[in-house]
Amino acid sequence: MNIFDSLNDENDRQERSGLTTRLVAAAAEASVSSDPEAWEPVIDMLYRATIILPFTDGDEDASGSEESVPVVANEEGEHLLPVFTDETELDSWRPHGGRYTLLETAEVLKVAVEQGFTGLVINPSGETPIELGAENIQNEEPGD
Repeated sequence: MNIFDSLNDENDRQERSGLTTRLVAAAAEASVSSDPEAWEPVIDMLYRATIILPFTDGDEDASGSEESVPVVANEEGEHLLPVFTDETELDSWRPHGGRYTLLETAEVLKVAVEQGFTGLVINPSGETPIELGAENIQNEEPGD
């Protein structure tokens, strides 16, 4: 079974919901810590996760051109790629619905870097949005 086959699988939804809970708790803890290594569990969880990459709702092109992804700007005006840990987080950001896909975090990171994003923002409308800059995502993998 690949990650796309599991989209409607209840176990997969519960697993992604559990990831959101653990990720929010780890990010909240890391954000109040003065230890830079406090973010390691957050990054480790993300690298092991399957996350949601939404597509923009543009006009359908008959030529089958590549999908486009939305852009979010942070306070500094940097362009970030919004991604989500579960459908509930996605729905709170984009309540009108829309197309998306499930990808391993490593694949999403490739998209972000290739398309010139400054970084990622995970669950941008969530309780604890997590912003990762390109310096955090380009060359890191768990165990490096």
